[in-house]
Amino acid sequence: VLNGETIKFSDEGHLMDGQHRLKAVVLHGKPVLFTVHFGIPSEFFPTLDEGKKREARDVLAIEGIHNYSNTASTINFILAHQNGLNNKGNISHRATNEQVRDWYYAHPEIEGIVLLAMKWYNISMHMISASKFGAYYYLFSQLDQSAAEDFLHKLATGEKLTSSSPIYLLRHKLMESKFNRQKKLQSRVEKALIIKAWNYYRSGRSIKILKFDAEREKFPVIK
Repeated sequence: VLNGETIKFSDEGHLMDGQHRLKAVVLHGKPVLFTVHFGIPSEFFPTLDEGKKREARDVLAIEGIHNYSNTASTINFILAHQNGLNNKGNISHRATNEQVRDWYYAHPEIEGIVLLAMKWYNISMHMISASKFGAYYYLFSQLDQSAAEDFLHKLATGEKLTSSSPIYLLRHKLMESKFNRQKKLQSRVEKALIIKAWNYYRSGRSIKILKFDAEREKFPVIK
């Protein structure tokens, strides 16, 4: 019935709201009467349906972006890190949909990063999420892209690692956390261990123990 809800098209002719209703019409196979609104500026799209909790991945999906879910999660993690939120174990304050979309278009390299991260995720037996692989690769790459790729590839595969390698010790911790509930790492501790292992790796240090004492240590900074 006509209840005031509209099908919305942008000023460029793209469908902005109503894709599920229109798909239902196709499946129904009979015409349905709608109120249709044309000419909404494209930049307003992320603000639509905020009351329905449309997520960033929905915004990216409707814009035709591949791997939209992993891409949105990766960008959210990066933005949370840059704002210092997930250093405190709090990632509930996510970026707005518009911020995620704008960041995506400002960083076209993210598409390739997500593809690489998904590969590492599958090789690693899902030790950490694909979005974390992608986010750490982006963050570490700001300092050394080649080292970042080597670090995460070895973390995912376990190739050519000695028992004193920080990557080896990190891999062991993450595997334990994944498969042993009693050794489950809190998100903040997990992130601290990954950053510490990266810092040790970049400095060329061999270590015997990898740990993070949240009571006594400051949260590590990526170096």
